[in-house]
Amino acid sequence: MISAIENKSRQNKLSLSKSSNLKDIRQIKDVLTRLVMTFGGISVIIAITLIAIYLIWVVVPLFLPAHISKTTGFAIPGSDAGHALYYAMEEQREIAMRVRDDGTIIFFNTSDGSIISTESLAIENESAVSSFAAGSPTTRLLGFGMSDGSVVLRYHQYNVSYPND
Repeated sequence: MISAIENKSRQNKLSLSKSSNLKDIRQIKDVLTRLVMTFGGISVIIAITLIAIYLIWVVVPLFLPAHISKTTGFAIPGSDAGHALYYAMEEQREIAMRVRDDGTIIFFNTSDGSIISTESLAIENESAVSSFAAGSPTTRLLGFGMSDGSVVLRYHQYNVSYPND
């Protein structure tokens, strides 16, 4: 009978030590879970705060008054003779074109106003330009109606190069 009591007490000690080990493991898991959940929650709050700051940074300037400043200035090339019928600029905004009412087309640099090229319409019978029309910016087609009833079409094209590539 003593051996049965000893066996029971040994089993109780083993089960008590197992349950205390399980409690310790459970406490460690609880602490780790609490830390991970706290870190995740704080991370979400920080992320939402950063998103709100970014949105405020982007949206607030929309409500501020606009301002403009002059960066450069020059006399318009070819303004000494003839009135301008049309202005155009290539997509990099480095070269502009001016079409005058005498049929002269002037290409100039937009940064300093220096003339790059000047072209004239090949006008027969010395007829004058009586009307002008420009197509859509994508077609870059120009139409000149002449005083003798003829039409002269011109197409302006810009060669794009990348010198630093």
